[in-house]
Amino acid sequence: MQTRPPRKIEGMIGGSKLRKDELEAWKKLIPLNRKWRILEIGTYCGASSAVIAKERPDCSFFCVDAYPAFKEFKHNKQPNQNLFYGFSSDLMRFFPPRVFHMIFVDGAHDFDGVYADLDISKKLLKRDGVLLAHDYRDALQMAVKPAVDKWCADNDATVEVVAGTVARIRI
Repeated sequence: MQTRPPRKIEGMIGGSKLRKDELEAWKKLIPLNRKWRILEIGTYCGASSAVIAKERPDCSFFCVDAYPAFKEFKHNKQPNQNLFYGFSSDLMRFFPPRVFHMIFVDGAHDFDGVYADLDISKKLLKRDGVLLAHDYRDALQMAVKPAVDKWCADNDATVEVVAGTVARIRI
């Protein structure tokens, strides 16, 4: 499977697969001076969420990945950022339902994996929370858009692109 090469971010190692406009769109959806709990499913080296965590110090970031880049994550980690090693399905053992204000899904990129990540996210997301999915219109990640669209149809949800390949799902 082809993917975009990581984009370098000053002060971070490992880079980010989010474009600058996608990262800015994610950040703008997080209100200033609010103590939000934010989950990132598929963190890799944590650079994307580290950039936002640095600018939103009142928020707590919980990053989960089954195959994280530990050395890079440790370098990029902000004080308000935590790494969970495992799959999104493991999170239900550690968090009660409806605990997160925002969830950014960028984990599995196969149809079943994306669908499962969204199912878990629905259980963990607060009512009126913000659910985002990365790679929604990425031609190199062909299973993401059909999985998101099917999940939305099955869950009476709508999807809108907020920047590049980042989509907001309204439940």
